[in-house]
Amino acid sequence: MLHRYGFYYCDTLVEPYCKIEDFVDSKHQGIYLSTSLSIGELISISQDAFLHGRFHRDFNIDNSTANLRYDLWLRDLHRERNVFGLMYYRQLVGFFGFSTNKIVLHALDKDYKGKGLAKYFWSAACRELFSSGYSELTSSISAANIPALNLYSSLGFRFRHPKDIYHLIID
Repeated sequence: MLHRYGFYYCDTLVEPYCKIEDFVDSKHQGIYLSTSLSIGELISISQDAFLHGRFHRDFNIDNSTANLRYDLWLRDLHRERNVFGLMYYRQLVGFFGFSTNKIVLHALDKDYKGKGLAKYFWSAACRELFSSGYSELTSSISAANIPALNLYSSLGFRFRHPKDIYHLIID
C-alpha cells in the first residue's frame, strides 16, 4: 500500500530523554568543551560521520547530498552558538549540537570512535546543558543506531515516543 502512494523508505525514531536526577555523569581527565571553534574545523569532522543515518541509508539520496544536509544543519547550529566542540587534550575530536534542551546533532572523529570515550564527552555536554537550568534533556535517534542507543542508556537516558518516518518521492 505504501509503495502504491510513492513511499519507499521507513525508519523508526525514538526519543531518548533524561531527567537530571537520573543522569549518570562520567568524568575523564583531558576532556572538556569549547565554544570557540571555526565552522571549518567542525565540518571536517562532520564529513561522512553520519553514514549510518537515514539520509545516507536512503538509496534515493546520494552521499554528497546527505553530507550537505548535515553540513548545513551544523552551520546553522554554529551560527546560533549551539554547538560544543568536544576537546581531548587540546585537540578537537567531535562536536555536540543542541537547541535549548534538545540534543540534535553529534559526532566523533572517526579516529576516536570505538575507544570508550563518547560517554565522557556526552557527559560533559549534558552536564553543561543541565547547568543551564534544564531539568530534562531529550534527543531523537534511529532505533537502528545501536551504538547511540547504548551510549544514551549508559548516561541514564530512557526511551519513549517511537515514531515511523516515511520517505516519499514527489515528482
